[in-house]
Amino acid sequence: LLLGLGATGATATRRYCGAPAQADVAERLSAIPEVYFVALITGSYNINASAAFRSNDDHLDFITNRLPRIPGITRTATYNLFKIYKRQMSILPPA
Repeated sequence: LLLGLGATGATATRRYCGAPAQADVAERLSAIPEVYFVALITGSYNINASAAFRSNDDHLDFITNRLPRIPGITRTATYNLFKIYKRQMSILPPA
């Protein structure tokens, strides 16, 4: 989970789930109001999600209580983001 504007809690989290569960886990994460980005990725983990939290308590509740309720997640890696130097996104024009 990556820091969103106005958030006080910031983490990057990658999740691993079995291949059949990927789409279901991604859909469930997408339905959570604090989550603003969900993508299937390659590498050691197969889902990356970003969310914004108003407080560290909200952040802690999400990591310890809400995420474990999502079936199919078998492993997570969470990283605290202390300072973001650049955040930029642009959409490529159609070919």
